[in-house]
Amino acid sequence: MQLNEPTEPKTAARVLVVDDEADVRALTALIVEGWGYAVQTADSADDALRMCSESEFEVVVTDIGMDGVDGFELARRLRAHPACAALSIIAVTGRDADLARVRSDLDLFDAYLVKPVEPRDLRSTLESVLA
Repeated sequence: MQLNEPTEPKTAARVLVVDDEADVRALTALIVEGWGYAVQTADSADDALRMCSESEFEVVVTDIGMDGVDGFELARRLRAHPACAALSIIAVTGRDADLARVRSDLDLFDAYLVKPVEPRDLRSTLESVLA
């Protein structure tokens, strides 16, 4: 896996990475931070909702297949919350059934990525939703 050269992002966007798998969450955050974005992480939808209501984020990158509250429900709750409704939400999934559902629920998500996510795809998707 080759990472893009670190450069200043077009905006000083704050990104929240949500994944219940610690290694995936940490690696994604490390990559996104390397591009100059301000990144925080959450290990559950409940933590993500709390964090989004307390801080201003421009983008949430969320895994779909999390234990407990999944990424679909997280997106629904974020869209319904007045402080979070304007967020861009990027769904990440590796399951075919979830992918079909993500594609049909594009009112919940601004974009989606399929695992394994290539850093260049994540970067271009972030740049696209922030444009």
